[in-house]
Amino acid sequence: MFQSLIDSVATSCLTYIGALGLLLVSRSSRVLHFAHGSVLTLTAYAAFFFLHTLGMRFVPTVVLALLVAGILGVAIDSGVYRPIRKRGTGELVGLLASLGVFIVGQEFGALVWGTTIRSIRVWQVQEGWHVASGTITGVQVAIVLLGVGFAVLVYTLRTLSPTVTRIRAVWGNPWLAEAAGLPMEKLRLLGVLSGSTLAGVVGLLVAADIDIFPHMGFAPLMLALSAMIIGGNRIEGVLVGSLVVGFAHNMAVIWLPLRWQNFVVYAILFVVLVAKGGRSSVCARKGSL
Repeated sequence: MFQSLIDSVATSCLTYIGALGLLLVSRSSRVLHFAHGSVLTLTAYAAFFFLHTLGMRFVPTVVLALLVAGILGVAIDSGVYRPIRKRGTGELVGLLASLGVFIVGQEFGALVWGTTIRSIRVWQVQEGWHVASGTITGVQVAIVLLGVGFAVLVYTLRTLSPTVTRIRAVWGNPWLAEAAGLPMEKLRLLGVLSGSTLAGVVGLLVAADIDIFPHMGFAPLMLALSAMIIGGNRIEGVLVGSLVVGFAHNMAVIWLPLRWQNFVVYAILFVVLVAKGGRSSVCARKGSL
């Protein structure tokens, strides 16, 4: 029971980081950003390349890998999403393009590095620390600290930062924001850059926890997407959605077999989607932020 609680908190924090990044990119680009999963995966592979091929130290590797994540996100938005926005071809085209980038990104990782499991660990694997009847690992501690840290940072920036206010204005009504003279593309790119960097953080944490493989981005992507939609596509709601996803994903195994973990999360997502009807689009022109 207590182990499930520990895993629930860690999963919630990891999902929160991923869902926050997914929301930033999706709302800024006005495309449901499935390619978030490929950014996550390729960031982990970039870290492996810097660490083991170039022989760099761990800290510079992390910094450069996160830079790669940001560049990938901006490249996807500028090269794929921006032309779609300009042509006004609709959400479906953007969704298909995003899925295509996601698949290409995963297959590119498999093509370059193969399907062999890779690792970025430069430390010995240890059992972890015993807490009551459970065990928490060093990676889980890092995940929880980062999750809490990002939650505090988001709350602070929402309260104090005028830049965040402008970005939210672009999300809520881009036409009115443009009429007000806001630098639309710069604010969009800032949102995409920030969200993609968060995807890179998740990629590195997942790689540190369970290693690197070509399809490692799918599970974190689906959990983040579920949390984002359950949270109402709002910055404030992402935290609640992540807690729901994290606890449903791990606490369910107390009463159900392990194979039902994902089913419980997707069942909750299905109920939320049915309840919301057509109001769940990240590209809605108006609505709460």
